[in-house]
Amino acid sequence: MPGKMTLEELMADGSRIPVSPGVGMELSRLCAEATSSVEQLAAVLKCDPSLTAKVLKMANSVYFASQREIGNLSEAIVRLGLRRVQIMALAFCIVHASHSKAKKYGFSYPYFWSHALVTGTFADELAARRRLRLSAEAMAAGLLQDIGVLVIQTAIPEEYAKVLAYYKKAQGELHVAETRHLGFDHMQAGEMLLRRWHLPESVCQVVGSHHRPEAVSEAGDGVQELALACEVGAAVGKVLTHDQGRTVLVARAAELAGRHFGLSAKEFHELLQVVRLKLEASSEMFELKLDETVVSRLDATIRNEVAENVLHLTEKSSG
Repeated sequence: MPGKMTLEELMADGSRIPVSPGVGMELSRLCAEATSSVEQLAAVLKCDPSLTAKVLKMANSVYFASQREIGNLSEAIVRLGLRRVQIMALAFCIVHASHSKAKKYGFSYPYFWSHALVTGTFADELAARRRLRLSAEAMAAGLLQDIGVLVIQTAIPEEYAKVLAYYKKAQGELHVAETRHLGFDHMQAGEMLLRRWHLPESVCQVVGSHHRPEAVSEAGDGVQELALACEVGAAVGKVLTHDQGRTVLVARAAELAGRHFGLSAKEFHELLQVVRLKLEASSEMFELKLDETVVSRLDATIRNEVAENVLHLTEKSSG
């Protein structure tokens, strides 16, 4: 039975999972080399016109507050930063490869990627605001946090539909439902995929432990900070998966942001608004369609939070 397939067997089947193209392998090699240069990266990217166009689009995007248009790839890399472009280019490859193997079976890809874009964009903005050591990795780590869901759903769509049905009915944690039915979860699948693509170790570790960030508490070089930023991003993303109880979920996300990074309620709400402003730019960079439900829930959350802040300030001033 497909559902009894082990994770190793599933990942060994190249017809089922996204496989890294030649340019992806070259990007991975450059990521691993501390001495790689702008010229080397530009030479690799130029082998893939589509990837080159994406990097130029990113450099000229409002996401990065670009004011002067850039048409030169090397200049784009300098503007964005070598490390960020290396990792984001790999993320572009993974997203594209995942799309090429997509199988519906009632699974909403716009919904999945909209949730991922919100998570990644929030983690990226939070990492930049707090100047985390691995801020260049934050967008990719947040965006690809649930890539294992897509891997499993693409490989065994009928069996995974049963997992999702059970998860929605039980209202528990998705990774728990996956383990119960499949014997493995999307954290394990995501980490294994990213290791095969040779993404940075920090990103692989965060994706493989994003429901239990304490698992990387002993990791050095800013991995724990990155894991916590992605945890907050995921908590924000979770707000967008629920019609009811969003107030509690927003409070939970704000509490995590305050506990891990000292963000005030005001700063947290400001970040939500920045994420909303940059969401279309994020979707354009990755050529992903936004789901209207996710966007409307984000808008409603921001409106409600702003209204509550105004009410709180009014009551405080009148008291």
